[in-house]
Amino acid sequence: MSTRFGFLKEVFASLRKDPLGMTGLVIVVLVLLASVFASQLAPHDPLDVDVHNRLQSPSWQHWLGTDQLGRDVLSRVLLGGRVALKVALVAISVSLSAGLLLGMMAGFGPAWLDRLLVTCFDTLRSFPTIMFALAIVALTGPSLNTVIGVIIITSIPVYARIVRTQTQALRDQDYILAERAMGASTARILGHHVLPNIAAPLLILASMDVPAVVAMEAGLSFLGLGVSPPTPSWGSILNDGYSYLRNSPWPIIAGGIPLILVTLGFTFFGESLRDILAWTAVSFRADTLSLAGNTAPDSVQSGARFIDNALMIGGGIPVTVSGSIVAGIGISGAPSGETDHACAKAGIQAIADALELSE
Repeated sequence: MSTRFGFLKEVFASLRKDPLGMTGLVIVVLVLLASVFASQLAPHDPLDVDVHNRLQSPSWQHWLGTDQLGRDVLSRVLLGGRVALKVALVAISVSLSAGLLLGMMAGFGPAWLDRLLVTCFDTLRSFPTIMFALAIVALTGPSLNTVIGVIIITSIPVYARIVRTQTQALRDQDYILAERAMGASTARILGHHVLPNIAAPLLILASMDVPAVVAMEAGLSFLGLGVSPPTPSWGSILNDGYSYLRNSPWPIIAGGIPLILVTLGFTFFGESLRDILAWTAVSFRADTLSLAGNTAPDSVQSGARFIDNALMIGGGIPVTVSGSIVAGIGISGAPSGETDHACAKAGIQAIADALELSE
């Protein structure tokens, strides 16, 4: 647990050195807090109608003005953020989980199953999202659940394709073949070796998909295919603002700024995480280790070096030193050829069949 906490500290320390990444993190945190506490932060009831004060400019009473029915725009924007992030979190979680399962089945299963699943993926991806949403709405009617369902169905093939490609790249690795030779089950191989190696890039991809899903929800609501009135949504706020743009520009400005902030925040944050976690951490057991302090022995020059009590093995892969254990952070995997060479020069013997997830 302390090792993982130290890993998170290192990630945050690296993030603080990246101005764009830190900016993205601040925006993401502020958007999440505003959405979670929207009911407490909203100065007015977003559904209260006051036609005598319709299309008002910003004032001390209505900080972002009012819409065509006199409803407070700021309150509607805050509640609309809750709807947008709810759609994004639910849709991405379900589609990522389903895509992960189907992608590993396609990448690790027999050829006939791979062909069948890939055909299904390509069939689903062939439908334009808007046309598919129109067809679903014609059958079920516009609702929040319809929006979530459309996004899930159209997102599953994207994640599944990526997982399939990553799984196929791993299935013929030496440590996977060694596991098979020792009689390990498919479930164990997928759960202990394949999944940990593809989880990090998938989570980063999912974080960068949040603005795309939010924009999709707003687009469907803008077209009248999403959240039903009078429930606040950034898309419906934009629709109302567009209809009365000549009377007051404030509703469309207030509905557009959150979309811009969410897009910039999650994109900056996701790209920064991708750069920080570009390496793959491995976990392996060492037979011998005689390294003191922060000074590497003369025999370790090409592939290993010390940084803050952490031994950097191979292509920048960090491992922490603890007794006779050299433990990576969080992900199992086979040492690369460069890592094996560095380990040998450091007097460390990496045992591939003893790889375990670090605690």
